Amino acid sequence: MSRAGGSDNATVVGWIETYYSRRHGEWNARFRYRAAPGQPITSINHRHEERAVAVKNAGQTQIAETQHFHNQRMPAIQRGRETTFSDFVNGEWMRRRFPQLSPNSQENYPSVINKWMSDYLGDYPLAELNTTVGNNWIEWMEENGAKPPTIRRALNIARGILTFALKRGVLVGPGHPFAYVDVPTDRKPRRDFYSLGMEHVEALVLVMPTSEDKLITLLMGEEGMRMQEVLPLRWMDLLRPDGSARAQITIDKATSGKGTKRELVSLKTASGYRRPELSPRVAQAVLAFYAEQGEPELESLVFAATDNSHDGMRDGANWRKRVFYPALERIGVAQNGPLYGKITPHRLRAACATMLGYAQWPKMKVLLHLGHQSETTTIAWYQRALEDESHDLNGMSVDDQIKRGRKEAPALVKRAEEERKRKEEEAKEAAEAG
Repeated sequence: MSRAGGSDNATVVGWIETYYSRRHGEWNARFRYRAAPGQPITSINHRHEERAVAVKNAGQTQIAETQHFHNQRMPAIQRGRETTFSDFVNGEWMRRRFPQLSPNSQENYPSVINKWMSDYLGDYPLAELNTTVGNNWIEWMEENGAKPPTIRRALNIARGILTFALKRGVLVGPGHPFAYVDVPTDRKPRRDFYSLGMEHVEALVLVMPTSEDKLITLLMGEEGMRMQEVLPLRWMDLLRPDGSARAQITIDKATSGKGTKRELVSLKTASGYRRPELSPRVAQAVLAFYAEQGEPELESLVFAATDNSHDGMRDGANWRKRVFYPALERIGVAQNGPLYGKITPHRLRAACATMLGYAQWPKMKVLLHLGHQSETTTIAWYQRALEDESHDLNGMSVDDQIKRGRKEAPALVKRAEEERKRKEEEAKEAAEAG
C-alpha cells in the first residue's frame, strides 16, 4: 500500500491511498477524508487496471471534495455565487447524483442538458437563478423550436438539479429558484387514442406465432401489465410451489434501459408494487406454456431470451417490431393505415383499463390493479368506458367481456384476411391492366 497526496497542504482536503488487489487484478486509489474532528473517516474508492488512471480519478474526487469543503465554510450569501450552473452540473451533480439515475435517465439527460440548458443557464451563478430567469429561459426554448413536452422535460430536469444543489448546500435560499416558473401546455387539443377492445386483444392472441407471444399479449391486454414488468417475470411470480396457478401475480420489479444498459430496478412508485388478480383466462395460458416448456424451475425466467442476452431476458423493442406489428396487420391494422404505429404494446394495457371501466370497478381498485400513482391517471386511462353510457359492455363483468372478446375474435381475423386478399387481387388486376 502507498499513499499519494497528503493532508500537509492546508488547502487540500484528505489524502489518497493506493494498493493493488490481487484478487480483482486491479489498482484501487482510495480518497479518504475526515469531515470534522472526531468524525469517522470517509473513503471513496477508484478502481482501475492502471494505477495512474485510478490515482487520476481519485485526484479529481479530491479536488471536488475540497471545493465542496470550502464552499460549506463560505457565508451562505456567497456559496451560490462561487459556482455556475454548468460548473455544478459538470462537477458535483455529475459525480454524485448522475450515477444514481436510472439507465434511461442516464441515456437521455445529457442531450437535454447540452441542447437546452448549457447555452442559456450555464454561465448563471446558482444564487442568481430565480423565477424571472426561469421564465426567460422558457421563452428562449420556445423561440428556438422546443415543443411543450420538451420544455416541460427540460424544466423538470433543471428543477431536480437545483434541488440537489439545495440538499448539498451549494445553493442556499428561502425556496427553490424554479418553483414558480410557468409550465407551458400544449395548445392543440388532446387527440383521443385508439382504444383496443377485448376482441382485438383476443384476435392478436389468435394470430401470435407462439404460445410465449400469446402469453405476453394476455399479460398486458387482460392483466394490464407493462412490458417492463412482463419481461423479468419468473415462474414463481405466477405459480405456487406445487405448480398450480397463483390467485395473484407478484409484480415487484421492472426493467430499465436498453440493450446492454438494461437492468432490473425497483418500481417507480409504492403503488407499483402490487398483486393483481390472475384471471382464469390468463391462468390457463400460463399453465399451458409452463407444461409446453417442460415445467422448468420456478426460479427461472418465464420469457428467457434465445440469444446471448446479457441478462437472459427477451428484448421488448425486438418483440414489438418482429411480433406485435405483424400481428396488428393480420387483424386489420394496415401498415400504411392511419392507426399503424399509434397502437403500441402499451395500448394493450389501456385495453385492460377500459375493460375494468366497463366492468364498473371502483377507481381505487383500478388504480391498485394497474399500479397508477394517482387517480387522475386512472380516470384518463379508462375515460372511454366512463363516458360511453350507451355501450352494451357497460356493467358487463371482466370474465364476460373476455368471453365475448374470444367469441368475436375469429370473425375479426377472418374479415381482416378477406380484406387483405381483396386488396392483393385489386393490386394484381391493376398491375396486369397497366
